[in-house]
Amino acid sequence: MANGIVVVDEICKAKSAESKKGTAFSFYDALLSLLEPESARRWECPFYRVSFDMSHLSWIFTSNDVDLVQPTVKSRCTVVHVRALTPLELQDFAIRRGRELSLSDASIEAIIVALIHAQDRLNRRISLRDVSRMLARAQDLESRPIFQ
Repeated sequence: MANGIVVVDEICKAKSAESKKGTAFSFYDALLSLLEPESARRWECPFYRVSFDMSHLSWIFTSNDVDLVQPTVKSRCTVVHVRALTPLELQDFAIRRGRELSLSDASIEAIIVALIHAQDRLNRRISLRDVSRMLARAQDLESRPIFQ
């Protein structure tokens, strides 16, 4: 029995598409048949024309703005709001993850300083994704050979 998990990141950005022949395809319409238990039990792949039982899949959707998710999909989901991390939590993460990556104290300190000043300069909330990018960049820079 398959009990797979499907993660759809940023479902709020899902769009419809149109083929060159004028046929419209909607991500949300395709998704609805997979979310309804009865139709998911006898879901037919549109490409291979083969039936599958997709009723055992678990779905996780992420969204930056839950209000942009189609109500028909949202009504079939349990919405869990996750609060944004505080600046202090982001700094703690940067320190902990920086040590796990064996970054130098200087690199970790530079990231912390950047985090402290970034909020004011960017006029937006700093995310975990931003911190992860900083850590990856520091790791790349530290792994470069030094030519002197």
